[in-house]
Amino acid sequence: MQKESDIIKGLRNGESFAFDWIYQHCFAKATAYIAQHRGSSQDAEDFFQEALFVLVEKLRNPHFKLTSSCATFLYAVVRNLWLYHQRSAGRIISTEAEQLLRLAETTGEDFRHLLETAQEQENQAQRVINAMNQLSEECHQLLLLSFYDNKDDDEIAQIMAYSRNFIKVKRFRCLSKLKEIIGL
Repeated sequence: MQKESDIIKGLRNGESFAFDWIYQHCFAKATAYIAQHRGSSQDAEDFFQEALFVLVEKLRNPHFKLTSSCATFLYAVVRNLWLYHQRSAGRIISTEAEQLLRLAETTGEDFRHLLETAQEQENQAQRVINAMNQLSEECHQLLLLSFYDNKDDDEIAQIMAYSRNFIKVKRFRCLSKLKEIIGL
């Protein structure tokens, strides 16, 4: 397993192992983001390469300090580049406008189903929020870091000052407690 510091040094020096590692560990997430937001696989490739170029240029600047993982930095740059591209092309529609367009296209039965689905999702979300508020502060933080912030176990271990293995065990216990509170 490569250390992040070795990857950073390899990227600075243009070493192929570092670029291979970046593609193996970061490309899929960027591709998924662009695909979810109406982009093609070619778009994903282009924007990922642009983000990688930005990262390498930043790493070569002696005054630049990377404060996140390479994966987090790349994802953020891909996301921002894609949003800028979409805005520039006039393709971004606000969420509310998009929902109204979908609503206008529905018929009576579809509308009833749409409302029921939205109500079910809202109820489920509220049950999870209520259950999360009943967890200990530590469990609450761990689950938010894992599932909301999408941090990997190493990052969470560093933030919470625990070992990676303990984080895995603790997350399992916290999820079990959450399911118990929700009634699953």
